[in-house]
Amino acid sequence: MEKLKSKIVKCILLVITVVITGKVNIVRVEATNIFEGESFSQRFDYYDPNTMEIADGWSNGSMFNCTWRNSNVRFNNGSMNLFINNDVSGSLTRYSGAEVRTQQYFHYGMYEVKMKPIKNDGVVSSFFTYTGPTDGTPWDEIDIEFLGRDTTKVQFNYFTNGEGDHEYVYDLGFDASNTSHTYGFDWQKDHITWYVDGNPVYTATKDIPTHAGKIMLNVWPGTGVDDWLKPFDGKTPITAQYDYMSFKKSASTSQQTSGYINWETDAAWDQYLLEKDNSATTVYRHNRKDQWAYLTGKLSNQVTNPKKYRMKLNFIEGNILALTVKVRDIYGNEQEIGQVSYSDYEKGMKEFELPVDYVGKISQIILMINSNPNQLDLRYDADCRVEILDAGLSN
Repeated sequence: MEKLKSKIVKCILLVITVVITGKVNIVRVEATNIFEGESFSQRFDYYDPNTMEIADGWSNGSMFNCTWRNSNVRFNNGSMNLFINNDVSGSLTRYSGAEVRTQQYFHYGMYEVKMKPIKNDGVVSSFFTYTGPTDGTPWDEIDIEFLGRDTTKVQFNYFTNGEGDHEYVYDLGFDASNTSHTYGFDWQKDHITWYVDGNPVYTATKDIPTHAGKIMLNVWPGTGVDDWLKPFDGKTPITAQYDYMSFKKSASTSQQTSGYINWETDAAWDQYLLEKDNSATTVYRHNRKDQWAYLTGKLSNQVTNPKKYRMKLNFIEGNILALTVKVRDIYGNEQEIGQVSYSDYEKGMKEFELPVDYVGKISQIILMINSNPNQLDLRYDADCRVEILDAGLSN
């Protein structure tokens, strides 16, 4: 998309100064000032120059139809308001916008903002991470962008080494310009998951950015991108409200562990397919004529990128033909990971392992049991469980 190609000016012009002679001085900053703490939280009661910096007196150019002005950043009643306004007389641009960024760079972790965007054709209100050649790094960026043309939707995007075309537009189900909501993204080595009001709504897994970036917030009117933003009508002043932003560092990604389902407490048969026996032992009874029974085990922790499953099941009655194993991710999507065959009339404990190459967070395991249409009983005791091996765990 043309708008993405033109967005490269953000990479080139973020920290340049145009002097009277018309020459351009590029100030290069090595991205070594990386945040080392566990968490960072910035409420917007006032401007803190130790943690934030405000852009002033320069423009990204291209599709950014504004000059950044520090006068467009105002703090009031615990919120930071970013304005789009008419620019000063003699400026190279007709309008002025607002941009704030952190002093430090941030890497893998959970990013969040509480904000209320501008509702107006032709403008963008955003929250994102960015680093680029002016920081001594490739252009990496992760975006949350509200297009003022329709604030019932939010656009997610990211750039890796300057390559974009990863836009995803999510329908919020409400108008974000009416009241403040929380938006965020969890950035990990192998995926980015975006959140709305604490709920995961979209995950990307391809070509994920790797370089730490500054946290940035800005509002600006566009030019030459009417197909994307609609034409800006020149209405000023207009403002977006930001209540806070935060960052929580990821746990060590090198820590690998295992987890398992306790079938006594964590498993549940589909109530429309099977009945649980009320005897002292845990027995599930299957009388379906279509042969398939379903058992769902809910993990106490979300399992990230599992590599192997080890299962032990005890079939005490019935003709078991096969067992299919599926996983369900945190968004309800299901994927089959393997099938185990049984001999007819085989009973007793069955133990097996399934290798799997799965990228994502798993919250449930589903067993689909294929039997003959007569009664099938399965007993679960302390020895019957599913182990997830070579995977990371998260709450």
